[in-house]
Amino acid sequence: MNRTDPAVGASDRLHDEVEDDPAYKERNIIRDILSRKDRDRSEEKALASEQSKSAKEDLEPAAVSDEEPPPPPPEEEMEQESEDKGPGAKESKRTPKKERRKVRTRFFVIMLQTLTSLFTFKRWLIFLIAASSVPIIAALILGSVMSGEEMFQSLEIQKMLMRDIFLLVTYVWTAGIVLAFSAAGTVSGFIAKEAKDHTLLILVSKPIRRIEILFGKFSAYMVNMLALEALAMVITSYLMVYLSGMDLSLWGELMMMIPYLLVFVVIMVTIFGAIPMALSASSSSPGRIMLGMAGLATFMYFGFLFIRQILGTYYEDYWLYSIDLGYHLGNIYTYLLSTFDLHPGYFFQMAMAIFSGVYDFDTMPIDEDQNIMMQMNTNDFFTQQQSIIVWVAIPLALIVIAIIRLQKRNID
Repeated sequence: MNRTDPAVGASDRLHDEVEDDPAYKERNIIRDILSRKDRDRSEEKALASEQSKSAKEDLEPAAVSDEEPPPPPPEEEMEQESEDKGPGAKESKRTPKKERRKVRTRFFVIMLQTLTSLFTFKRWLIFLIAASSVPIIAALILGSVMSGEEMFQSLEIQKMLMRDIFLLVTYVWTAGIVLAFSAAGTVSGFIAKEAKDHTLLILVSKPIRRIEILFGKFSAYMVNMLALEALAMVITSYLMVYLSGMDLSLWGELMMMIPYLLVFVVIMVTIFGAIPMALSASSSSPGRIMLGMAGLATFMYFGFLFIRQILGTYYEDYWLYSIDLGYHLGNIYTYLLSTFDLHPGYFFQMAMAIFSGVYDFDTMPIDEDQNIMMQMNTNDFFTQQQSIIVWVAIPLALIVIAIIRLQKRNID
Protein backbone atom coordinates (compact mmCIF):
# COMPACT_ATOMS: atom_id res chain seq x y z
CA MET A 1 0.00 0.00 0.00
CA ASN A 2 1.45 3.28 -1.14
CA ARG A 3 1.08 6.04 1.31
CA THR A 4 1.59 9.63 0.37
CA ASP A 5 3.88 11.73 2.49
CA PRO A 6 1.74 14.30 4.30
CA ALA A 7 4.49 17.01 3.94
CA VAL A 8 4.67 16.60 0.16
CA GLY A 9 0.94 16.78 -0.19
CA ALA A 10 0.80 19.92 1.86
CA SER A 11 3.46 21.62 -0.28
CA ASP A 12 1.60 20.66 -3.45
CA ARG A 13 -1.61 22.11 -2.13
CA LEU A 14 0.21 25.26 -1.09
CA HIS A 15 1.81 25.62 -4.59
CA ASP A 16 -1.59 25.19 -6.25
CA GLU A 17 -3.11 27.81 -4.01
CA VAL A 18 -0.26 30.30 -4.78
CA GLU A 19 -0.62 29.79 -8.55
CA ASP A 20 -4.34 30.41 -8.29
CA ASP A 21 -3.69 33.63 -6.39
CA PRO A 22 -4.47 36.74 -8.69
CA ALA A 23 -1.59 38.75 -7.19
CA TYR A 24 0.86 36.00 -8.09
CA LYS A 25 -0.40 35.95 -11.67
CA GLU A 26 -0.08 39.77 -11.92
CA ARG A 27 3.54 39.63 -10.70
CA ASN A 28 4.35 37.00 -13.33
CA ILE A 29 2.86 39.18 -16.07
CA ILE A 30 4.91 42.19 -14.92
CA ARG A 31 8.05 40.03 -14.77
CA ASP A 32 7.44 38.83 -18.35
CA ILE A 33 6.97 42.41 -19.59
CA LEU A 34 10.20 43.59 -17.93
CA SER A 35 12.19 40.69 -19.30
CA ARG A 36 10.80 41.38 -22.78
CA LYS A 37 11.88 45.04 -22.52
CA ASP A 38 15.37 43.97 -21.47
CA ARG A 39 15.63 41.74 -24.50
CA ASP A 40 14.47 44.60 -26.81
CA ARG A 41 17.07 46.96 -25.34
CA SER A 42 19.86 44.47 -25.80
CA GLU A 43 18.79 43.91 -29.41
CA GLU A 44 18.72 47.70 -30.06
CA LYS A 45 22.24 48.11 -28.60
CA ALA A 46 23.56 45.29 -30.77
CA LEU A 47 21.94 46.84 -33.87
CA ALA A 48 23.38 50.29 -33.07
CA SER A 49 26.88 48.89 -32.62
CA GLU A 50 26.63 47.11 -35.98
CA GLN A 51 25.48 50.32 -37.69
CA SER A 52 28.31 52.38 -36.18
CA LYS A 53 30.82 49.73 -37.25
CA SER A 54 29.48 49.75 -40.81
CA ALA A 55 29.60 53.59 -40.87
CA LYS A 56 33.26 53.55 -39.82
CA GLU A 57 34.02 51.06 -42.56
CA ASP A 58 32.32 53.34 -45.09
CA LEU A 59 34.39 56.32 -43.94
CA GLU A 60 37.68 54.43 -44.24
CA PRO A 61 39.42 54.89 -47.62
CA ALA A 62 39.03 52.02 -49.95
CA ALA A 63 42.05 49.82 -50.53
CA VAL A 64 44.01 50.63 -53.62
CA SER A 65 43.72 47.90 -56.19
CA ASP A 66 45.14 47.41 -59.65
CA GLU A 67 41.72 46.63 -61.05
CA GLU A 68 40.02 49.29 -63.10
CA PRO A 69 37.07 51.01 -61.44
CA PRO A 70 33.67 49.90 -62.66
CA PRO A 71 32.12 52.11 -65.32
CA PRO A 72 29.67 54.73 -64.06
CA PRO A 73 26.04 53.67 -64.29
CA PRO A 74 23.97 55.17 -67.08
CA GLU A 75 21.73 58.12 -66.41
CA GLU A 76 18.60 55.96 -66.38
CA GLU A 77 20.00 53.72 -63.64
CA MET A 78 21.12 56.76 -61.64
CA GLU A 79 17.67 58.28 -61.91
CA GLN A 80 16.15 54.97 -60.89
CA GLU A 81 18.48 54.75 -57.89
CA SER A 82 17.56 58.27 -56.83
CA GLU A 83 13.89 57.35 -57.11
CA ASP A 84 14.49 54.19 -55.07
CA LYS A 85 16.25 56.18 -52.36
CA GLY A 86 13.13 58.26 -51.86
CA PRO A 87 13.24 61.40 -49.68
CA GLY A 88 16.98 61.08 -49.01
CA ALA A 89 17.79 61.68 -52.67
CA LYS A 90 15.60 64.78 -52.76
CA GLU A 91 17.37 66.18 -49.70
CA SER A 92 20.77 65.66 -51.35
CA LYS A 93 19.57 67.57 -54.43
CA ARG A 94 18.33 70.40 -52.24
CA THR A 95 21.63 70.73 -50.39
CA PRO A 96 23.29 73.18 -52.88
CA LYS A 97 20.17 75.35 -52.83
CA LYS A 98 20.16 75.37 -49.06
CA GLU A 99 23.85 76.27 -49.04
CA ARG A 100 23.28 79.15 -51.45
CA ARG A 101 20.38 80.33 -49.32
CA LYS A 102 22.61 80.29 -46.25
CA VAL A 103 25.32 82.25 -48.09
CA ARG A 104 22.79 84.90 -49.12
CA THR A 105 21.45 85.08 -45.59
CA ARG A 106 24.92 85.56 -44.07
CA PHE A 107 25.78 88.14 -46.76
CA PHE A 108 22.67 90.23 -46.10
CA VAL A 109 23.10 89.99 -42.34
CA ILE A 110 26.63 91.44 -42.57
CA MET A 111 25.48 94.04 -45.10
CA LEU A 112 22.55 95.21 -42.95
CA GLN A 113 24.67 95.34 -39.79
CA THR A 114 27.27 97.46 -41.60
CA LEU A 115 24.60 99.72 -43.07
CA THR A 116 23.15 100.27 -39.61
CA SER A 117 26.52 101.46 -38.36
CA LEU A 118 27.04 103.72 -41.42
CA PHE A 119 23.60 105.33 -41.51
CA THR A 120 24.17 107.68 -38.60
CA PHE A 121 23.18 111.34 -38.39
CA LYS A 122 26.66 112.51 -37.36
CA ARG A 123 28.39 110.75 -40.25
CA TRP A 124 25.91 112.06 -42.81
CA LEU A 125 26.04 115.60 -41.42
CA ILE A 126 29.84 115.74 -41.62
CA PHE A 127 29.82 114.48 -45.21
CA LEU A 128 27.12 116.91 -46.36
CA ILE A 129 28.86 119.89 -44.75
CA ALA A 130 32.17 118.95 -46.40
CA ALA A 131 30.52 118.31 -49.78
CA SER A 132 28.65 121.66 -49.69
CA SER A 133 31.58 123.84 -48.60
CA VAL A 134 33.29 124.38 -51.96
CA PRO A 135 30.01 124.71 -53.95
CA ILE A 136 28.84 127.38 -51.51
CA ILE A 137 32.11 129.31 -51.93
CA ALA A 138 31.87 128.98 -55.72
CA ALA A 139 28.26 130.22 -55.68
CA LEU A 140 29.13 133.28 -53.56
CA ILE A 141 32.04 134.19 -55.85
CA LEU A 142 29.86 133.70 -58.92
CA GLY A 143 27.13 135.87 -57.44
CA SER A 144 29.55 138.70 -56.75
CA VAL A 145 30.97 138.50 -60.29
CA MET A 146 27.54 138.43 -61.91
CA SER A 147 26.14 141.43 -60.04
CA GLY A 148 26.01 144.47 -62.28
CA GLU A 149 27.18 142.62 -65.40
CA GLU A 150 24.67 142.80 -68.23
CA MET A 151 26.05 139.77 -70.08
CA PHE A 152 25.06 137.49 -67.17
CA GLN A 153 21.43 138.70 -67.16
CA SER A 154 20.59 136.34 -70.02
CA LEU A 155 18.95 133.13 -68.78
CA GLU A 156 20.77 131.10 -71.43
CA ILE A 157 24.17 132.40 -70.29
CA GLN A 158 23.28 131.69 -66.66
CA LYS A 159 22.20 128.16 -67.56
CA MET A 160 25.44 127.42 -69.44
CA LEU A 161 27.64 128.91 -66.70
CA MET A 162 25.81 127.21 -63.82
CA ARG A 163 25.86 123.86 -65.62
CA ASP A 164 29.62 124.12 -66.21
CA ILE A 165 30.39 125.04 -62.60
CA PHE A 166 28.16 122.27 -61.24
CA LEU A 167 29.79 119.65 -63.51
CA LEU A 168 33.26 120.85 -62.54
CA VAL A 169 32.51 120.93 -58.79
CA THR A 170 31.01 117.44 -59.01
CA TYR A 171 34.10 116.07 -60.75
CA VAL A 172 36.75 117.66 -58.53
CA TRP A 173 35.03 117.96 -55.16
CA THR A 174 31.64 116.32 -54.49
CA ALA A 175 32.41 113.06 -56.32
CA GLY A 176 36.16 113.55 -56.12
CA ILE A 177 38.24 114.64 -53.14
CA VAL A 178 35.41 114.52 -50.58
CA LEU A 179 34.40 111.08 -51.79
CA ALA A 180 38.00 109.84 -51.60
CA PHE A 181 38.42 111.02 -47.99
CA SER A 182 35.04 109.66 -46.93
CA ALA A 183 35.72 106.28 -48.60
CA ALA A 184 39.09 106.03 -46.89
CA GLY A 185 37.59 106.83 -43.49
CA THR A 186 34.78 104.31 -43.98
CA VAL A 187 36.42 101.34 -45.68
CA SER A 188 39.73 101.47 -43.80
CA GLY A 189 37.94 100.52 -40.60
CA PHE A 190 36.14 97.51 -42.04
CA ILE A 191 39.04 95.09 -41.58
CA ALA A 192 41.94 97.05 -40.10
CA LYS A 193 40.02 98.60 -37.21
CA GLU A 194 38.22 95.38 -36.34
CA ALA A 195 41.52 93.50 -36.42
CA LYS A 196 43.09 96.14 -34.19
CA ASP A 197 40.16 96.00 -31.72
CA HIS A 198 40.17 92.15 -31.86
CA THR A 199 36.52 92.11 -32.95
CA LEU A 200 37.37 90.50 -36.27
CA LEU A 201 38.38 87.32 -34.45
CA ILE A 202 34.87 87.03 -33.00
CA LEU A 203 33.35 87.52 -36.44
CA VAL A 204 35.64 84.98 -38.12
CA SER A 205 35.00 82.40 -35.39
CA LYS A 206 31.35 82.29 -36.46
CA PRO A 207 30.25 80.13 -39.43
CA ILE A 208 30.92 83.00 -41.85
CA ARG A 209 33.43 82.95 -44.68
CA ARG A 210 35.93 85.75 -44.92
CA ILE A 211 34.93 86.56 -48.48
CA GLU A 212 31.33 87.01 -47.28
CA ILE A 213 32.55 89.48 -44.68
CA LEU A 214 34.48 91.42 -47.33
CA PHE A 215 31.71 91.64 -49.90
CA GLY A 216 28.99 92.25 -47.32
CA LYS A 217 30.81 95.24 -45.89
CA PHE A 218 31.83 96.57 -49.31
CA SER A 219 28.24 96.36 -50.60
CA ALA A 220 27.01 98.28 -47.56
CA TYR A 221 29.64 100.95 -48.23
CA MET A 222 28.51 101.23 -51.88
CA VAL A 223 24.84 101.69 -50.95
CA ASN A 224 25.69 104.24 -48.24
CA MET A 225 27.98 106.32 -50.46
CA LEU A 226 25.55 106.36 -53.41
CA ALA A 227 22.76 107.60 -51.14
CA LEU A 228 25.06 110.25 -49.66
CA GLU A 229 26.27 111.44 -53.05
CA ALA A 230 22.74 111.69 -54.46
CA LEU A 231 21.61 113.75 -51.46
CA ALA A 232 24.74 115.93 -51.61
CA MET A 233 24.14 116.71 -55.30
CA VAL A 234 20.54 117.71 -54.64
CA ILE A 235 21.56 120.03 -51.78
CA THR A 236 24.60 121.56 -53.49
CA SER A 237 22.71 122.21 -56.75
CA TYR A 238 20.04 124.16 -54.87
CA LEU A 239 22.56 126.12 -52.79
CA MET A 240 24.58 127.06 -55.87
CA VAL A 241 21.53 128.42 -57.71
CA TYR A 242 20.09 130.18 -54.66
CA LEU A 243 23.27 131.76 -53.30
CA SER A 244 24.48 132.94 -56.72
CA GLY A 245 21.23 134.85 -57.24
CA MET A 246 20.29 133.05 -60.45
CA ASP A 247 16.83 132.08 -61.55
CA LEU A 248 15.56 129.15 -59.44
CA SER A 249 14.25 127.44 -62.58
CA LEU A 250 17.88 126.48 -63.22
CA TRP A 251 17.72 124.14 -60.23
CA GLY A 252 15.37 121.90 -62.23
CA GLU A 253 17.93 121.82 -65.05
CA LEU A 254 20.65 120.68 -62.63
CA MET A 255 18.36 118.10 -61.03
CA MET A 256 17.82 116.45 -64.41
CA MET A 257 21.58 115.92 -64.69
CA ILE A 258 21.98 114.12 -61.34
CA PRO A 259 20.78 110.62 -62.47
CA TYR A 260 23.39 110.63 -65.26
CA LEU A 261 26.12 111.89 -62.95
CA LEU A 262 25.41 109.03 -60.55
CA VAL A 263 26.84 106.67 -63.17
CA PHE A 264 30.18 108.43 -62.77
CA VAL A 265 29.70 108.32 -58.98
CA VAL A 266 29.40 104.51 -59.12
CA ILE A 267 32.79 104.34 -60.84
CA MET A 268 34.36 106.70 -58.31
CA VAL A 269 32.85 104.92 -55.31
CA THR A 270 34.21 101.60 -56.59
CA ILE A 271 37.67 103.02 -57.25
CA PHE A 272 38.05 104.90 -53.98
CA GLY A 273 36.59 101.97 -52.04
CA ALA A 274 38.71 99.22 -53.58
CA ILE A 275 42.01 100.94 -52.76
CA PRO A 276 41.51 101.22 -48.96
CA MET A 277 39.82 97.80 -48.93
CA ALA A 278 42.95 96.18 -50.34
CA LEU A 279 45.13 98.08 -47.85
CA SER A 280 42.80 97.29 -44.95
CA ALA A 281 42.96 93.55 -45.67
CA SER A 282 46.69 93.51 -44.90
CA SER A 283 47.18 96.48 -42.57
CA SER A 284 45.97 97.14 -39.04
CA SER A 285 46.41 100.93 -39.09
CA PRO A 286 43.37 102.88 -40.37
CA GLY A 287 45.28 106.13 -39.92
CA ARG A 288 47.98 105.14 -42.39
CA ILE A 289 45.36 104.04 -44.91
CA MET A 290 43.60 107.40 -44.67
CA LEU A 291 46.87 109.28 -45.12
CA GLY A 292 47.70 107.16 -48.15
CA MET A 293 44.29 107.80 -49.71
CA ALA A 294 44.58 111.53 -49.03
CA GLY A 295 47.93 111.64 -50.79
CA LEU A 296 46.65 109.58 -53.72
CA ALA A 297 43.55 111.75 -54.24
CA THR A 298 45.57 114.97 -54.02
CA PHE A 299 48.18 113.68 -56.46
CA MET A 300 45.48 112.40 -58.81
CA TYR A 301 43.84 115.82 -59.18
CA PHE A 302 46.76 118.19 -58.70
CA GLY A 303 50.00 116.21 -59.12
CA PHE A 304 50.15 115.94 -62.90
CA LEU A 305 48.71 119.43 -63.21
CA PHE A 306 52.17 120.80 -62.38
CA ILE A 307 53.99 118.02 -64.22
CA ARG A 308 52.21 118.89 -67.47
CA GLN A 309 53.03 122.57 -67.03
CA ILE A 310 56.68 122.04 -66.08
CA LEU A 311 57.68 119.29 -68.52
CA GLY A 312 55.76 120.63 -71.49
CA THR A 313 56.46 118.52 -74.57
CA TYR A 314 58.29 115.89 -72.52
CA TYR A 315 54.87 114.90 -71.14
CA GLU A 316 53.89 113.68 -74.60
CA ASP A 317 57.31 112.61 -75.88
CA TYR A 318 57.87 110.17 -73.00
CA TRP A 319 54.24 108.98 -72.83
CA LEU A 320 53.78 110.25 -69.29
CA TYR A 321 50.06 110.53 -69.97
CA SER A 322 49.86 106.72 -69.83
CA ILE A 323 50.40 106.84 -66.04
CA ASP A 324 48.45 110.06 -65.55
CA LEU A 325 45.46 108.75 -63.60
CA GLY A 326 43.87 112.19 -63.59
CA TYR A 327 43.90 112.23 -67.38
CA HIS A 328 42.24 108.81 -67.60
CA LEU A 329 39.62 109.87 -65.05
CA GLY A 330 38.85 113.08 -66.94
CA ASN A 331 38.68 111.12 -70.17
CA ILE A 332 36.01 108.86 -68.64
CA TYR A 333 34.07 111.84 -67.29
CA THR A 334 33.94 113.68 -70.61
CA TYR A 335 32.96 110.43 -72.35
CA LEU A 336 29.98 109.97 -70.01
CA LEU A 337 28.91 113.60 -70.48
CA SER A 338 28.93 113.23 -74.26
CA THR A 339 27.11 109.88 -74.03
CA PHE A 340 24.29 111.44 -71.98
CA ASP A 341 24.19 114.57 -74.20
CA LEU A 342 25.38 116.82 -71.38
CA HIS A 343 27.56 119.00 -73.57
CA PRO A 344 29.52 121.36 -71.32
CA GLY A 345 30.56 124.89 -72.27
CA TYR A 346 33.92 126.59 -72.67
CA PHE A 347 34.38 127.34 -68.95
CA PHE A 348 34.21 123.61 -68.10
CA GLN A 349 36.51 122.73 -70.99
CA MET A 350 39.15 125.23 -69.93
CA ALA A 351 39.07 123.99 -66.33
CA MET A 352 39.29 120.34 -67.41
CA ALA A 353 42.20 121.19 -69.70
CA ILE A 354 44.02 122.47 -66.59
CA PHE A 355 43.02 119.72 -64.16
CA SER A 356 43.14 116.62 -66.36
CA GLY A 357 44.70 117.57 -69.71
CA VAL A 358 41.77 116.08 -71.60
CA TYR A 359 41.24 119.16 -73.76
CA ASP A 360 43.96 120.72 -75.89
CA PHE A 361 44.80 124.33 -75.03
CA ASP A 362 46.36 124.87 -78.46
CA THR A 363 43.00 124.45 -80.16
CA MET A 364 40.55 127.10 -78.98
CA PRO A 365 38.17 127.75 -81.90
CA ILE A 366 36.21 131.01 -81.64
CA ASP A 367 32.98 131.91 -83.37
CA GLU A 368 33.86 135.32 -84.85
CA ASP A 369 30.23 136.24 -85.49
CA GLN A 370 29.16 135.80 -81.86
CA ASN A 371 32.66 136.30 -80.40
CA ILE A 372 32.42 133.19 -78.20
CA MET A 373 34.63 130.12 -77.91
CA MET A 374 33.32 126.92 -79.41
CA GLN A 375 34.01 123.32 -78.40
CA MET A 376 37.69 122.60 -77.69
CA ASN A 377 39.35 119.59 -79.24
CA THR A 378 40.25 116.68 -76.96
CA ASN A 379 43.70 115.13 -76.78
CA ASP A 380 43.84 111.71 -78.42
CA PHE A 381 46.48 110.16 -76.14
CA PHE A 382 44.12 107.32 -75.24
CA THR A 383 40.65 106.52 -76.42
CA GLN A 384 37.92 106.92 -73.86
CA GLN A 385 37.25 103.18 -73.93
CA GLN A 386 40.90 102.48 -73.09
CA SER A 387 40.71 104.85 -70.12
CA ILE A 388 37.63 103.01 -68.88
CA ILE A 389 39.50 99.70 -69.12
CA VAL A 390 42.38 101.17 -67.09
CA TRP A 391 40.13 102.41 -64.29
CA VAL A 392 37.99 99.26 -64.25
CA ALA A 393 41.03 96.97 -64.11
CA ILE A 394 42.55 98.82 -61.15
CA PRO A 395 39.66 98.30 -58.66
CA LEU A 396 39.07 94.73 -59.84
CA ALA A 397 42.72 93.86 -59.28
CA LEU A 398 42.67 95.54 -55.87
CA ILE A 399 39.54 93.64 -54.81
CA VAL A 400 41.17 90.33 -55.81
CA ILE A 401 44.25 91.31 -53.81
CA ALA A 402 42.05 92.14 -50.82
CA ILE A 403 40.36 88.72 -51.00
CA ILE A 404 43.68 86.86 -51.22
CA ARG A 405 45.28 88.82 -48.37
CA LEU A 406 42.26 88.43 -46.12
CA GLN A 407 42.18 84.68 -46.75
CA LYS A 408 45.86 84.36 -45.83
CA ARG A 409 45.80 86.81 -42.95
CA ASN A 410 46.48 85.41 -39.49
CA ILE A 411 43.76 86.82 -37.24
CA ASP A 412 44.51 86.65 -33.52
